[in-house]
Amino acid sequence: MKGEKLGRLIFNTGDREEIVRRGFEFPLETRIGLSQIIKKAKKEDGVNITPNVNLHIDMQSNSHDPRCANLYTARFCYYSTPDDMEAFLFSFGARNAHACSYIWPIICDTMKEDNVKSPPFNYQPATPLVIDLFTPCDKFDAMAYLYKSNCYDFCSRLGWALLYPDCIKI
Repeated sequence: MKGEKLGRLIFNTGDREEIVRRGFEFPLETRIGLSQIIKKAKKEDGVNITPNVNLHIDMQSNSHDPRCANLYTARFCYYSTPDDMEAFLFSFGARNAHACSYIWPIICDTMKEDNVKSPPFNYQPATPLVIDLFTPCDKFDAMAYLYKSNCYDFCSRLGWALLYPDCIKI
């Protein structure tokens, strides 16, 4: 099976780990649910994963730039009304070094420009990789969602499923 290891990086803190597929639980009901969430999240309006949290996934595999062939962006937004969405978490996935060489500088430059956070280190991390990035958000409930949900596991599963779709096949 391809995709035996997946690196995880929380950009804001620099915390990293390597997740080994054999030790990562992926129950059948989770695979079924995640498959449906991904399908809906790729649509223009995304999908509500809780009553006030919307997930939108952008697969960049259709780009003419070959570095984008194995890359995705997942955007988590909190909203009180549909016109009032505010992103609070981005999860990026890069399956190989080419994809990471495309997304890593963009993430670093954007965070520097917004004076939010400097890169946790000055080199491109090893791949395959999921990079979670928390952004400032004025919505208190968005931050509460992060603390009471299990976003970390969800983003890991999302990374496995989007970078290695065979792992969610039933």
